[in-house]
Amino acid sequence: MIRPTKKSILIIAIAIFPALVSVFLNVGPWPWVISLVPIAAALLADIFFSPRLDEVHVEAEPRHTFYLGEKATIPIKVVFRSPHRRKAIEVAGDFAGPILPPEPAVVSGELLGNIELSPHARGRIHSSQLWIRWTGPLGLFEKITTTNFSLEADIVPNTKAVQRAAIRLATHSTLLVGAKTQNQRGEGSEFDALRRYVQGLDTRFIDWKASAKHRSLLWREHRVERNHNVILAIDSGRLMSEPIDDYTRLDHAINAGLMVGYVSLRAGDNVGLLTFDSEVRTFIPPLKGVSSAQLLAKHLAPVTYSADEANYTLAITELGTKVKRRSVIIVLTEFIDTIGAELLIENLGRLAKRHLIVFVTLRDPFLKNSQETLPRDIVEVGKTTLAFELESERRLVFKELQRLGVFVVDALPENLSVELINTYLEIHRRELL
Repeated sequence: MIRPTKKSILIIAIAIFPALVSVFLNVGPWPWVISLVPIAAALLADIFFSPRLDEVHVEAEPRHTFYLGEKATIPIKVVFRSPHRRKAIEVAGDFAGPILPPEPAVVSGELLGNIELSPHARGRIHSSQLWIRWTGPLGLFEKITTTNFSLEADIVPNTKAVQRAAIRLATHSTLLVGAKTQNQRGEGSEFDALRRYVQGLDTRFIDWKASAKHRSLLWREHRVERNHNVILAIDSGRLMSEPIDDYTRLDHAINAGLMVGYVSLRAGDNVGLLTFDSEVRTFIPPLKGVSSAQLLAKHLAPVTYSADEANYTLAITELGTKVKRRSVIIVLTEFIDTIGAELLIENLGRLAKRHLIVFVTLRDPFLKNSQETLPRDIVEVGKTTLAFELESERRLVFKELQRLGVFVVDALPENLSVELINTYLEIHRRELL
């Protein structure tokens, strides 16, 4: 396709003015010739000296995976069949999916460039062709053509960012360096080694049988127990589809779950997964080894944004049936008020009799700002009052859960992963399992 640019339309419009004046004054055709012939020659030259439609071809390297929250690039290379007619061109993709509209890539000089894509939700990206546009040497006409470009790619949780952040946040040497012995009282439950008793050590851990054999007081040294089970129970129901700070509650929960899962695997624990909305969608039994983090991410990538209400009774019954060994169960979910949370509290209280529960919710920055901002009119007064009422009801639910022995994490999006990892490390340090 060839079409005039704004520049050529403006020039033609200006040239027509003296021609119209000559018609009005009846001075003959010469003003027409003088004004329009040079312009027509320039237009023809601009078309002729720019690359033809069949002389430009774009080669692009498709990707199969994109990471949520991380800009991705698609490398492109422009091929001119007539090297002496090289010209800067724009390349844009015909992309469909949960991404921000990409800016066209401008390619010139070295004829290499990148199309940048910014995914804002998990899902799939589709594309069937690339659009190529360039102008002539005078900028009077632009030529547009297409080239086939087949792209089918998944947008998955950002496991690379998760691993970087998890390693940076989890600086607890006991968990990340290996089996460092713990000689503090109550810090370990797994026998590690015998050592000579010195004044100040807990006499309860003196091994009298070994001491009698060696005719010297020997003390049993312990270390933190490994191989606990950690289960990530992620709600993908209607309330988790609400967007907060560019991403949905569900995506924030998945990122936080992957972070604490990665830390747990590095600590030597086993990590399992359960996702649910109106029914249980995924159950992965506890896995061991740091490499299992990729498998968890793979199963979390296709979790959909559901419009169904979360069925806590079904999900917690499934956990009680499938998970027999006492475990840390991290429930990432959301609720609105005390009425909606009654069934949730009842089911978590039942589960807490056998397992250690960590209840995780995302605090809405809008509610926080509404409480901290001085209202200026009656509408803002109503918003502030509602924010305080909602916050008060949330606190009532949290207190009831804590009374049942449940750990509660309620954090802003930027602090969610940090507070969840700190809670996990505290449970590990105190040997609560």
